[in-house]
Amino acid sequence: MTQYRHPSGRTLYIEDLLPTNHVRLGAHGRLNLPPIGISSSPGLTAMAPIACNSKPGEFSICNIPNVMRRQLSWPVAARVMEKWFELPAHGMHVNDKRGDTKPNAVQCHVDTELIRWSWLNQFSRVGEAEQKLLSTLQTPLAKKVLEERLRERLSADGILLRLIDRSGTARVGNRDVIEAHSFWQFQRSMVGYGRPSDMDDLYGALGRFTVNAAVNRGQIQSLGSNRYTLSVSEIAVYARDTYDFIDAQYLGHWSFKGLAFNLAGLVKDPVIDMLGRVPRIGQYFENADREWRYWGFSLRYRDFMQPINNSDFRHYQSTHGRGGDYLLFSDIKRVPVNLSVEVSL
Repeated sequence: MTQYRHPSGRTLYIEDLLPTNHVRLGAHGRLNLPPIGISSSPGLTAMAPIACNSKPGEFSICNIPNVMRRQLSWPVAARVMEKWFELPAHGMHVNDKRGDTKPNAVQCHVDTELIRWSWLNQFSRVGEAEQKLLSTLQTPLAKKVLEERLRERLSADGILLRLIDRSGTARVGNRDVIEAHSFWQFQRSMVGYGRPSDMDDLYGALGRFTVNAAVNRGQIQSLGSNRYTLSVSEIAVYARDTYDFIDAQYLGHWSFKGLAFNLAGLVKDPVIDMLGRVPRIGQYFENADREWRYWGFSLRYRDFMQPINNSDFRHYQSTHGRGGDYLLFSDIKRVPVNLSVEVSL
């Protein structure tokens, strides 16, 4: 069992849970979902209690936000999950998750309020990703993508093109982060899960996500002969993530007391059972070895811990008609720059 100190002073335990092969989930391998009440956090609006139509005292995914807030000190992660419970049932399309669909055209909900830079700035790995992002803005690849964005914008907007051809110039600006990402995003940097010591509110809320750069202020100028330049004076830097449960994924073992991990559940290799045997991979995992179905006993919490997987959230969607996968954008950080590219149509 490995112990890590949380910035709040609490201690998180990342441990190899003792497997309890005789303990299974309820009927059909599914969770029973009790009613809960959600307390509020400073700066975050609390949701109304969710009626899950099950026996009181039984742990379920509905209880996870409370555990995040009260046991783990993860208020933002709790609110992000509560938002999912508030929304009508909706499974995210893989194209929306990958970013193939522009956010102004996706079919899922888009949130731009929950994630703020005042919170993101607290985490060093976000700052590292931001600095990496800013260091790549002048690279040939970044400029090539920016040229593509300019060409797409001019080709798709006949009014803008006629305005530039008539007056010689046009200003570039965005109304919000959705518009910036839809039309002018040209570079990004990944923020990973981090080290085990980074098991924090950011991990719970966003996990792995991207910090992006998009044109926020600039000017397009006509050079004649269907040639145009874009001079960028300011970029928008913002975070983007998807909150979804469409893949097979083990999310840890949970109880009312906290969170722990069976380390074997985080890898795809076969695990050794309590008798020293190597079982068939499918005996412990489902869906490409990424979901864990056996309960465990936590030495730290002195409690049986329930395995939680993405499929449990999808089952909740189909059973209760609630639980909406959604896109998350942070607010914009404005960064002055001096970039320019030229294209021909």
